[in-house]
Amino acid sequence: MRTQLARIKKDIETLAQFNSTPGEGLTRLSYTMEYKQAQEYVIHEMKQAGLSVRIDPAGNTIGRWDGTEPDAAPVMSGSHLDSVPHGGIFDGISGVITALEAARVVSSEGMRFVRPIEVIVFVEEEGGGRFRSGLFGSRALAGKITRNMVREIVDARGISIAKAMEDFGLDPDKIEEAAMEPASIHAFIELHIEQGPVLDENNVPLGIVTAIFGIEEGTVTLSGVSGHAGAIPMALRHDPMTATANMIMGINQIAKSSGTKDAVGTVGLVQAYPGVINIIPDNVVFTYDVRDTDNDRHQRMLSEIKEMVARVAGEYGVKEDITVNLNSPAVRLNERVIAIMEDIAKEKGLSAQSIVSGAGHDAMVMPAISEHVNMIFARSKGGHSHRPDERTEFEDLQAGSELLLETITRLANE
Repeated sequence: MRTQLARIKKDIETLAQFNSTPGEGLTRLSYTMEYKQAQEYVIHEMKQAGLSVRIDPAGNTIGRWDGTEPDAAPVMSGSHLDSVPHGGIFDGISGVITALEAARVVSSEGMRFVRPIEVIVFVEEEGGGRFRSGLFGSRALAGKITRNMVREIVDARGISIAKAMEDFGLDPDKIEEAAMEPASIHAFIELHIEQGPVLDENNVPLGIVTAIFGIEEGTVTLSGVSGHAGAIPMALRHDPMTATANMIMGINQIAKSSGTKDAVGTVGLVQAYPGVINIIPDNVVFTYDVRDTDNDRHQRMLSEIKEMVARVAGEYGVKEDITVNLNSPAVRLNERVIAIMEDIAKEKGLSAQSIVSGAGHDAMVMPAISEHVNMIFARSKGGHSHRPDERTEFEDLQAGSELLLETITRLANE
């Protein structure tokens, strides 16, 4: 193999040290000190590989290896460095490091192509990370982030993305300058760990992704009337917690009755205020995450859920407010590049199978600026992800880096 397993291992293990919760999984939130340390490490390695480096107005980090036609639309690869709280060390980072390793091979062998090759580190990919606003960096490239949005989106401490960007040395007023024109990227290939059990159960190290689920993530705020748990009769209550319980079951039932095993609905966070054992909550906030492979069916599910939330709120005498934090349609990935990757896998003797992604990734946003968008999966041991015991074997990552290297270099000569 032309890529080096030892370098991949060293990079991932080094990045794992930039962590605000050592011993309790990886926590590296966007625009924090730990994120800055990880970013600086990657920038150093990019420069060591001979790449020129820039940071765009959103905070995305981009390393570039020029082609013989510098103005040609580049071939881009990469992923993200931010994590969920108490997650694992492979999610996102694997795609950054395998793209970096591919660039190292290109540089060390003095390879030049018609098109430039770029390695990108997207900021704030994790919707369950700091701001509950996933795919932020890629959405900025696609022109879907505005100056108003960065002031409205806040983290759990009430800090806006705009303030976090300022503290990080960025100018939030320039966020819209991160936007790129359609077709300004020739191809975008993202390697990621699978985050599910399919490849591991089939004993196949690599997956060639054919489609990505559509996803909507949002926050529901229910406002009721607080009171003493013993003094307010049940018939006179306006209890947002009881309403929340019914809504959670409603989301679960709507997903189950959608007519397909692909549809999923999840409530991952519930917060009650004031959060005291003997007080009826004044308000409750919960999140929802609804996904499907079919866009029409996905939208029908979302409509049913929102109608159900309004109905249940009325039944329990509480007010509801729904904020959509992310809506990204299902994406069919480029069939021509899928065929190219399948041919490369056969040529190199790499074991790979077709697979669909149930998780959301930056790749699902990139069709707005690139015709050729594709993904490679490396298997996750036990299907585990977003938890401290997440693991992908370094040998599988190296195999993925070989497939990635050959794919981007072929596309760079188109």
